[in-house]
Amino acid sequence: MRIEISRVLDAESRAICFSSPVGSGQGIWRGEGPPETGAHDVEFDVPDVVRSWGLVASSGRGIEGVDGFGVSVTGVVERIDDDSVVALRLETDVLLVEILDGVRPVAVGDRLRFTASGLELYPYEL
Repeated sequence: MRIEISRVLDAESRAICFSSPVGSGQGIWRGEGPPETGAHDVEFDVPDVVRSWGLVASSGRGIEGVDGFGVSVTGVVERIDDDSVVALRLETDVLLVEILDGVRPVAVGDRLRFTASGLELYPYEL
C-alpha cells in the first residue's frame, strides 16, 4: 500500500506517523534504513495475535489511529486459513492477521474490526 510518512516520532525506535488511502495512524518502520518522511510502498503487519475483535455492519474499511500506538483496523474477511490466519481486505491490499482461535465464528465476507497495540510497516520496491 502506498503511504505517506508525515513525521518520524522517534528515530531510535523507528516510530512514525503515516497516512494512506485507508486511513492514518502510527506504526513502527521495519525497513533496512531509517524512516524518512515522504511516500513509500509498504506491507502492514500486526505483530501480535488479535485477541479481541468484532463484526461490524458498516461499510467502512480502514485504519484509524487510537491513543498511543494502538490502531483500529476494519476490513472484509477474504479468506480464513486452518491456522486461524485471516486475510482481511483493505481496499486494494490484504492484511494477514492471526486471530485467537475459537473466540467466535468468522465467515468470508464478514466485516471485521479489531484494535491492535500497533502496526509494523515493511517497505518494498515496485
